[in-house]
Amino acid sequence: GRELYVPWQLTQGKVLYRDIAYLDGPLSPHLNALWFTIFPVSLRTLEVVNLCVVGIVSLLIFALMRRLGGRLVAFFAVTVFLTVFAFNRMGVGAHMNWVAPYSHGMTHGVALALLALLFLSRYEKRGGWPALAGAGLTVGLAALTKPEVAVAAAFAVAVGAIALLAAQR
Repeated sequence: GRELYVPWQLTQGKVLYRDIAYLDGPLSPHLNALWFTIFPVSLRTLEVVNLCVVGIVSLLIFALMRRLGGRLVAFFAVTVFLTVFAFNRMGVGAHMNWVAPYSHGMTHGVALALLALLFLSRYEKRGGWPALAGAGLTVGLAALTKPEVAVAAAFAVAVGAIALLAAQR
């Protein structure tokens, strides 16, 4: 309910954190409110947008895993993501997955964290400050979703960047 209610209230002129009690970052509710200004306010709108997020995350996983282990590894990694996480409803009475998540901040944050890792991978391959800046920007955006995702993304990118910069010396 919250994932539908909060963006709808934002489209009605309410202000996050002042009029609406909300504990996570502002990116996901405002992004969903944007979809509600373009498309009808409904769960179906969020489900269609979330299918796009699943597609983007699948592409990011494929790109990262292909770099680490080849096309076959990437194919199986995406297959596991789709079958175990994206569409599965785990547990008795479970009704949450990536298409209808409990928290859009989590799915958006994970997508941004994977994009940050892809930018870092591009830096390793091609070098240049734009790739590092892209990694930093996407970690910053992840910080606007959920704190736990942002901490994990920042740690992974920081360790990766330090390792890459140390290897260049």
